[in-house]
Amino acid sequence: MTLNNEVPNIDEILGERIKTGLMKVLKSQSSLDNIKLSFEPGSKKGANFMGEIYRIFYEDANDSENKSQTSSLILKMAPRNLMRREKLRSRHIFLREIDMYDKVLSYFHGFQLSKGVDPKENGFNEYPKCYSSISDDLSESLFLEDLLRRKFEMIDVRKEPVTFDHMSLMLKALGKFHAVSFALKDQQPEKFKELANLAFEQYWTMIDSGYSSFYLDALKRLTDILEMEKRSDLLEKFNNAAGRDHFSNILRMISSEAAEPYAVICHGDLTTNNTMFCKDEQGKPIEIQLFDFQFTRYASPVIDLILYLFCSISTELRNQHYEEFLRIYHESLSDLVRRLGSDPQTLFPFERVLDQLRKIGVYSIYVGALLLPILGSDPDKLPDIDNEASNKNCFQVAAESRKAYNQKVIDMFDDLARFQYI
Repeated sequence: MTLNNEVPNIDEILGERIKTGLMKVLKSQSSLDNIKLSFEPGSKKGANFMGEIYRIFYEDANDSENKSQTSSLILKMAPRNLMRREKLRSRHIFLREIDMYDKVLSYFHGFQLSKGVDPKENGFNEYPKCYSSISDDLSESLFLEDLLRRKFEMIDVRKEPVTFDHMSLMLKALGKFHAVSFALKDQQPEKFKELANLAFEQYWTMIDSGYSSFYLDALKRLTDILEMEKRSDLLEKFNNAAGRDHFSNILRMISSEAAEPYAVICHGDLTTNNTMFCKDEQGKPIEIQLFDFQFTRYASPVIDLILYLFCSISTELRNQHYEEFLRIYHESLSDLVRRLGSDPQTLFPFERVLDQLRKIGVYSIYVGALLLPILGSDPDKLPDIDNEASNKNCFQVAAESRKAYNQKVIDMFDDLARFQYI
């Protein structure tokens, strides 16, 4: 098999180790002997701060009339920039995602099959295929299914709101993801402990140890909006809920100890940037895929719920369907736990979902300080992280978006107060 490369500096882009890994994947996915290869960016500018993503197209190089069908896959690579690798702990982050695909999700798949549940039919299978991975230092990579080939797309929240149908699909998939943890924890506690140990906290320990001033600036920008909008009532409620030591409070909320016996392996970063939807001919979302498992953590399941409920949807959608959303999630979780052979009422009754939300709801504000500016920003105006990794202003909201952004922040605080989470 040979390559006909049409991208300049391909050796610089990939490196020998990743090229070798790519060749092995292409050989396993194709019977072609001579491959024509081309690349394009696999994500929008600024959409993936933790790595580099390429969409790789491959076809028969001997087909001069271009009759062969072009196939594609996604290559996700750790950055080579040494400063970025050190600051963002890129190797550890990529090894986490490799472990998730190679060890956790693969075991989840086999466990479901062993209990008579076909993941593709009615179990948890809402994530892209991982064809292969590389864990070598400076070449950490994942070769993943290209979801665009199955007509999955991300939501552009600046142009399209998250709807009830989007949320319903997300909550059902999330419920099934958490259900496998609960059933496995119940039936194979030692094996589950082994897998859960792979999901130790990385994100907030990284922030606490290397970016504390950066983060506290971001949090202050968020709470300053309350003062600017004369909502001292909300600021007081947040301060009362948060206490004086923000990082101690965050680490307490995301700890598995605080969540037991209800801790599960969480996605950890479940937002509109890490979900894709497929629509029917009428434009209705009918399928979902979850991806980007770099910040998984063993913690309370409501950690995943919070990111979508309070950082990704409008206050109108939240207010109209909030309890219904919780029911959709819990019913999906309970259904799969039951089919896997355990009792959901014992493992995670609905009342405990509400309890966990009351204990951890304020986490929405902590994560929102970083997440809300990213989700509301124009991708074309996000910074080059290689050049601005230490720039404290890199997540500030553009002036033209400020009014809408401020209202979104006020809405989040208002709703958290109304639900008595702050």
